[in-house]
Formats: sequence, C-alpha cells, structure tokens
Amino acid sequence: LNNVISNVECQIGVITVNTSWISHFVNDYPTFLDSDSKSVIDNYFSFYPQLAGLFVRYETLSRDDIQHYMNQDWKIYLYNIRSVNKIRKALEKRPTGILPDDIRRAILETG
Repeated sequence: LNNVISNVECQIGVITVNTSWISHFVNDYPTFLDSDSKSVIDNYFSFYPQLAGLFVRYETLSRDDIQHYMNQDWKIYLYNIRSVNKIRKALEKRPTGILPDDIRRAILETG
C-alpha cells in the first residue's frame, strides 16, 4: 500500500471486514473493523487496542456499547440507515458519525 500511495497527498484509512488483514495495517494506518458481531469486536478490541474504531450496522451496538468504545478513543460509525426512524435511532446512540442512505433526511434530523 505504501508504494501505491507514496505520491498521494491525502489521509488514508483502512476499513476491513477481513480480520486477518488488521495486523498488516493497524500500525501504519488508521484501521477500522467492520463487523456485525459484538464478540468479534470485543475480541479484536483486546488484541488490537490501537484500532481507530468501528464501522457497524446501526442495530449492532447499543448506546452504552458505543460510549464504552468511544471512551477507549475509538471512532464509531453507523451504517445501514435507510429510514427517518432509523436515522433518529442512530443519532440517539451518539456515535462519531452516521452513514445514512438519505443524507438530506439525516441533515434535517440533526437540525
């Protein structure tokens, strides 16, 4: 990856679903785990505390779970948010950010 981006002037972060790739990136790039399994998240949280954070479906974690991870300096981004109701529920969990399917509605919900 370093060879590919050596002449690029931008920030690079890695989002991986494949947990076996974490060790290859976590020490050089902000690395985010994408998982729908809380047990997998907790397992990798203990192995790789230097992870930058998580990308998870909005229903995967509770507000308390999100706050727990954010207290460990992880960034938490929620996705799979397709309706106004889901946008509201995702925002109530107070993650770092959301990735809604309808950005206009999300902006209206944030006031």
